[in-house]
Amino acid sequence: MKDQQGLNNSQNNLNDSTVIIGEVKGVSGKAIATSENGTQRILHTDDNIFKNDKITVISGTVHIEFFESNGYVTLGPGDRVLLDESVYTAEPHYVPESVVDAKSIIAAIDLGADPTKLLPPTAAGPKNTAPPAIEENEGSPEFPVIDRDGGSTIATAGFDTAPFIGGPVAGFVDDDDDENNTGEEEAPDGPTDPVDPVDPVDPVDPVDPVDPVDPETPDITTNKFYLPENSQSSTEVGKVKATDPTGNGIKFSFENGSLISQDGYFEIDPDTGIIYLTLLGSETNQNGLLDFESDPNMATVWVQVTDSAGNSTSEAVNICITDVNEPPTIDLNSQLTVLDECIDTSNPIKIGTLKAVDPDDNFSHYIITGKDKDLVEISGDMLQLKPGVTLNVGTINISIVGIDEGGLTSNQVDFSVDVVAGNVPDIEDQQKFYLEENSAAGTAVGTVKANGSGNLTFKFENGTQTSKDGYFSIDAVTGVITLTALGAATNANGLLNFECAPNVDTLRVTVTNEAGKSVTEDVTVCITDVNEPPTIDLTSQLTVLDECIDTANPIKIGTLKAVDPDNNFDHYVITGKDKDLVEISGDMLQLKPGVTLNVGTINISIVGIDEGGLTSNQVDFSVDVVPGNVPDIKDQQKFYLKENSVAGKEVGKVEASGSGKLTFKFENGTQTSKDGYFSIDSVTGVITLTALGEATKANGLLNFECVPNTDTLRVTVTSETGKSVTEDVTVCITDEQPPTIDLDSSLTLLEAGSTSSKVFIGTLSETDPEGNFERYEISGKDKDLVVEENGELYIKDNATLNAGELSISIIGVDATGEKGNQVDFTVDVVNPSPITTSQKDEFYFGPSKATAANPVVDMIDQFDVTEGDSLNLKDLLVDEENNPLDEYLTLNFANGSTTIDVSPEANGDVTYKIILKDVDLSAQYGTMDSNVILTNLLDDNNLIIDK
Repeated sequence: MKDQQGLNNSQNNLNDSTVIIGEVKGVSGKAIATSENGTQRILHTDDNIFKNDKITVISGTVHIEFFESNGYVTLGPGDRVLLDESVYTAEPHYVPESVVDAKSIIAAIDLGADPTKLLPPTAAGPKNTAPPAIEENEGSPEFPVIDRDGGSTIATAGFDTAPFIGGPVAGFVDDDDDENNTGEEEAPDGPTDPVDPVDPVDPVDPVDPVDPVDPETPDITTNKFYLPENSQSSTEVGKVKATDPTGNGIKFSFENGSLISQDGYFEIDPDTGIIYLTLLGSETNQNGLLDFESDPNMATVWVQVTDSAGNSTSEAVNICITDVNEPPTIDLNSQLTVLDECIDTSNPIKIGTLKAVDPDDNFSHYIITGKDKDLVEISGDMLQLKPGVTLNVGTINISIVGIDEGGLTSNQVDFSVDVVAGNVPDIEDQQKFYLEENSAAGTAVGTVKANGSGNLTFKFENGTQTSKDGYFSIDAVTGVITLTALGAATNANGLLNFECAPNVDTLRVTVTNEAGKSVTEDVTVCITDVNEPPTIDLTSQLTVLDECIDTANPIKIGTLKAVDPDNNFDHYVITGKDKDLVEISGDMLQLKPGVTLNVGTINISIVGIDEGGLTSNQVDFSVDVVPGNVPDIKDQQKFYLKENSVAGKEVGKVEASGSGKLTFKFENGTQTSKDGYFSIDSVTGVITLTALGEATKANGLLNFECVPNTDTLRVTVTSETGKSVTEDVTVCITDEQPPTIDLDSSLTLLEAGSTSSKVFIGTLSETDPEGNFERYEISGKDKDLVVEENGELYIKDNATLNAGELSISIIGVDATGEKGNQVDFTVDVVNPSPITTSQKDEFYFGPSKATAANPVVDMIDQFDVTEGDSLNLKDLLVDEENNPLDEYLTLNFANGSTTIDVSPEANGDVTYKIILKDVDLSAQYGTMDSNVILTNLLDDNNLIIDK
């Protein structure tokens, strides 16, 4: 039972439909409670029971105890009872016919029923006449009426037992399909003989007081109507159809007994069954039932049909709300109340922001009317003055409406703003402030000087206190400009890096007086230089390495870039647990040849050092070493596509390698690029232009005159083992302009004979307006003697050179086949006769592009300084007149020979070795000091360089 406080609360709120009157003590099966507002809930043990709940037992048994009377009721399958005041205040209990069998009795006892009260008592005591029936709940005072499947009504009248003390549990109880109880029953003329074995409700008894007058109930055959949203009051919703098998005539109402539905939205004609919309219902067209865009879009009303005999039935009728196209509504949000006739209108001036709300989401456009419509325009959702308009003192008046796609017109928004005359404030011309590079956020830059009457307000031209680029803020009252955090963040390679041009930022500052008049002027912030350490960066597309990769040759990891503002960068330093696995060659970070990789992660760190010892930022790099074979996509692949190409045009084929079959797709997991412009063949890797891509030729990607002229595609290649790699592939749009090329060569003489290694001729360079240069083509009589490698031109190794003139021509070709200018190159080839006056031999060494990893080695027999033999290194060494000779040449002595290590650029990288076979210069000069020997060789003209 509930505590006393709960009981008091129930007693104090008997008129409240939410008052708790009892509690479910047990449920075996399924029972449903329907509240007065029509909501339903499945009952469970310990659930609260509320006043006027209607209980329906679907299966099994439910046992309910009441707080006020300490009484209870036990209901069985098919029972329905209305728990009104006559029920929950009655003291005795009720056990329906459905629980008098043994199985149900046991279940009821398990639920807490009193086993002494589950069956009618045996004949004892005086015979009593039946009290009058309770009006609300049909049946006798002792028991409510039970109606099951058209069976008899059970009453206590005529029983040979005395009635229970305290009155009965009275309530309307019937099954789901039969509600035709009349509530009429007759009491017997006198008390039943206690020894009379005749059952007073025996159907053969001709005096059956509860025999129904009409055993058949009317039937409702309609359960759904449709009602357009925004309907007016008195709109006919639909006509409920019902039949009465007895032909007694029927009346319609809602289940609450009224002609108005419980929510007040609908009324029903009692004679015709027509349902109408009420005034209250029509007022729900804003965010309520009659607003289709507001869920739910359906109302359920319970309609009751009653025949003339009092038999009735109820059915749920669904009223579905349908959508109707509705006009949009618009609004203008503007803080603008006055305009200065002298205001600068060269750029659009914002008036306000328009907002359109269309319930059907099909808004189309705005229309401006009014005498001043030509002064304004709408851009997106912004209402603004047209650029260049002239304002006159007076009032600007316009009106705006919105139109949806169905042609419906919105409400009209009227707007007016006064144009006034007045004085414009003045900003001092050409103000300039200076700010050191690398300054911190919050640094004051300077104060804008301005004059004007009253208080002046400062802001930037964009209407805020922050500059357009976000780098500076301005105080609205003082005009002080300050560096923002975003501005301070540009110290790496932006505005606050003096070495990154331009070193100035032009700010547009607006000053406004109290009358609302404004003026805007340029204010310049100049960045000044400060000495600073170098910065380095590592660019790498390498994210994974296969442990089985062949490391016999160096494997590129990435490219290092050092930026030293003072141009005195010196070298890199590698640290970290895996530093011995990598090396730096020039600006390339690479795996050392021959290293062994193990599954895991390679971690290294790199810093740069300048000549003054300042240390750069640290760059950390890691790459995973994974088992198995991971496919590889060729780096930096670039394809060229003519503007205005048609759909289906082949752009290029992605080059990739890996074990087994490879599958190609874009990074988004499909065969179509993210922007939809290209497709890729999953098997071949061929990229093709799509119809959507072709459609960009008007003013998009395929229009070369519309920048950018490139599209970067992220291509993923997957091996049969499921391993994948993703790389960028660039598509460049071309404009059909040929490339131009040039050859930079200092080679003037070649020696006839067979070359033992490649001989460097010079460096080729190309300029292509479209950036789609593809290759060099070599022609001429000696084209077979030369080779081009990565823009460098060489005489092939093992080439036979004949005395005379070597002549070739080179042209450049772009990806579309366009050929540019032709460069012609000739060089004299002379016989290897020494350039001597007697026995002197001169050994010439031309420019070299060999590397420290693969240096050129030349061996000279019979070099004799006493005969005046000389080594001509003028074309091999670079800028030797400005650097010490020992930075270029180092002498080593072994086995009676001398080896000269040559670093052509004096950078420590030995790319050339000259071996003087059987010549020990240390013995000839009596010293192993390279500087002494080199000085003597120079003085005796045995060594020829630029001085």
